[in-house]
Formats: sequence, C-alpha cells, structure tokens
Amino acid sequence: QCKGIPLYHFSMINDLDRAVGYSEALRACLGAAKDPNATTVLDLGCGSGLLSLLAAKHGARKVYGCDKAPGMADCATDIVARNGLSERVKIIDKLSTGMTVGDSPDNDMEEKADLLVSETFGDDPFSESFLPSLAHAREHLLKPSAPVIPEGLAVFAIVVESEELMALNHVESVCGLDMSGWNAFKRQRWSCRLPDHKHRALTPVFTALEVSWDDPSAPVPLQGQNLVATEAVCAGKMHAVVAWYKLDLFRSQNVEISTDPHSFAMRGRHWRQSVFYLSEEDQRLVSAGQSLQIVASFVKDRLVFAVSPHMP
Repeated sequence: QCKGIPLYHFSMINDLDRAVGYSEALRACLGAAKDPNATTVLDLGCGSGLLSLLAAKHGARKVYGCDKAPGMADCATDIVARNGLSERVKIIDKLSTGMTVGDSPDNDMEEKADLLVSETFGDDPFSESFLPSLAHAREHLLKPSAPVIPEGLAVFAIVVESEELMALNHVESVCGLDMSGWNAFKRQRWSCRLPDHKHRALTPVFTALEVSWDDPSAPVPLQGQNLVATEAVCAGKMHAVVAWYKLDLFRSQNVEISTDPHSFAMRGRHWRQSVFYLSEEDQRLVSAGQSLQIVASFVKDRLVFAVSPHMP
C-alpha cells in the first residue's frame, strides 16, 4: 500500500535537528495555549505523519494531517496506529485546498484548527507552495487567531564561480563526442550540498529576503522583492547564486532551523542548498571591489535571482 513513496523520506524523517526543532516549537506553542488539551492542530502536507504525532505527543486534543502524495496517507495512517494515536490523529488523503469542515461525518474536519504546522519547504523554500496553501487555510480551515509554525523565514545567498556546479546542469563534449543536445534539459534551479563542490564565493553572504506570516490579521504574502547592494570580494566569473534559508519556528523562544551549508547540523540534514544559474549573458567577469546589484524575489512557489554588476 506504500509503493511509490520516494525514498528520500528516510533522510527527511531521520533529520534529527529538524525533528527536534519542530518538536520544541510545538511544545512551546501548545504550552502557551489557554488549554492545550482542547487544541485542534492541522498538519499541512503531513508526509510520514511525524509532525502530527509530535503535536499529539505535546497535548493536542485532535490533529488532522493531510497529504495527497500517492500512498502517503496510507503509510502515515499506519504509523499513527503503530503509535497508538489513531483516536486523536486523523490522516486525510487530500490536498488541504480540497478539505471541508463541519460536524457532518462527510466532512474532513469537525471544526477549524487552533494551530497550523507545516514542513512543506523544499531546498527552495517556496517550491512546495506553502504560502498559497496557507492563504487558503487561513480563509477556510483555521480559526481567526490561529498561530502558524513556522512563523516566517529568511533567505541568505552568495554569488559563486564554480565549474563543478555548472557541470551539474551543462554538458558539451565527452570522449570527443558532442553531447550538447542534452542541454535541452537544463534547469534554471538545481540543488546541491555546497561544501561538496569546489567553488569560489564572489560576494559575502547577504540576506536576500525576509518573509513573515505570523500576523493572522494580515494577508499572507504571495509575492515579494528585495534589492541588495553588495560588492565582489574577489575577481571571477559569476556562474550562479547559491541560496539557503532559516525557518523561524517559534520566535519568542528563538526556535529555528536552517539549511546553512556552513552549519555543523547540515552533516545530517535532508535539505540541500539551491543553485540558481545565471543566464549566459549574465555570467560576467567581475573584479574585486566591483559593485553588484542583486534582485531577490518570490512569486507563490518559486524564488528568483537576478544579478547585475556596475561597470567600472
């Protein structure tokens, strides 16, 4: 019944730093509730059901987890049963946008949730459409003042020169044979573990974006843009922007997790960093000290970078 589940879920579930971060945030948030034992939680994109189980473990009265990936709900339901929590945790084989609320048995949830938790964040934090899903949930599935875990995120990045990273997404000749036709499959974004690839950082680490959705009365941000002014720290050719991010799980107690490639915790992480390849015309040579303008933007389900040097 669980055939077809991507095997990367093993590394995701075993990502202890991430699991502990979410566990601490759920414990803190449920502990701050007036009556944690009366709290209803929605786990948006529940996957294996781990966060749903953690919410129940920390006192939630009822937890609804939803996931539409093939076979995922069946596997999560089995895991919930193995932990003896079937009466408190219900797994729903639907996208959250298709869920219904009401006291009729035909509905998925008996009442709107007091708290939403989600880990629908890929190497590109916007790629799994968390923000559009949250906007729908705020309107249809959550009580007006329901908090959300996480509360926001910050994206960090550097501009790099790296033939090794380019080779992940580009080919010319191999053993004297022209393989360039394969470049039809090139992608604008790739994922990598940055320390595994020889590269030269052409800029300091910069904060590309900061996005928050912790105010229940404010619209969920579905797009945004930030202009960053920096300068090259050494000479080189700009090949790509490499980005990572920090999730603010529960700000009042500084509970956060990060995909920072320089973090010791990344050794056991499921997440990787995102590589945003510059177009051929933007892969320019820069000199040390040269000013650069970087535009970081997001629209619903993707992060985008544009880099332009100020010509001396």
